[in-house]
Amino acid sequence: MRKKVVGISHSGDAAEGVCRISQEYINSLIGAGVMPIILPSATDEESIEQMLDMCDGILLSGGPDIEPARYGEQKIEKCGDISAERDAFEILLTQMAVKKDKPVLAICRGVQMLNVCFGGTLWQDVPSQIEKSLQHSTVEKKLAEHTVDIVDDKIFDIIDITDKKISVNSFHHQAVKKLADGFKIFAVSKEDGVIEGIYMPEKKFVVGFQWHPERMTEYDQNAINIFKAFSDSMKNF
Repeated sequence: MRKKVVGISHSGDAAEGVCRISQEYINSLIGAGVMPIILPSATDEESIEQMLDMCDGILLSGGPDIEPARYGEQKIEKCGDISAERDAFEILLTQMAVKKDKPVLAICRGVQMLNVCFGGTLWQDVPSQIEKSLQHSTVEKKLAEHTVDIVDDKIFDIIDITDKKISVNSFHHQAVKKLADGFKIFAVSKEDGVIEGIYMPEKKFVVGFQWHPERMTEYDQNAINIFKAFSDSMKNF
């Protein structure tokens, strides 16, 4: 039987001429029974259309900050490096994938891109813009560092999450600010109000996580279940 194919947006540096992705994304997808491929950045719709025809699902991976002009803001000092090429590619890729109702799993930068693509905004720097925020960018990227609360029970119909309060890892300094139309929040860091998970209820599977489940699939059942649900959403697509 042909395995379902997932296209991953890469986190390479165009200036360095590098196209790369963490092996943890690869391992987690293979573990869920799907075949991952790395998608090259392109900015023409014809190329992206062909990529989407090849793929049964799309994974938007982590990476550098998104250009604030994309969501109508001036860049602040604490905003980090950006990749204009990647922004342009992922905006088209995401919008076209959602229009085609392709399953989309968005992780870290990916959830931010998902939100920006449909009119949402971002906190450019959580530590300096949110008073008394938690430490969301930690040294140990695999270990659970804080808890998030599940605030929308409908996510349980999409993903088999084990509890209403779960432990997650954390490696980001930006986050969803104003939520885009058409999305709902399903997970929040209650201590500081940071949005940790969003989804589109009108789509089969368009789900974003601010944490990194791909770094936890070696030991965490919720992380395993996230990739399993993504894989299952592509069955009979």
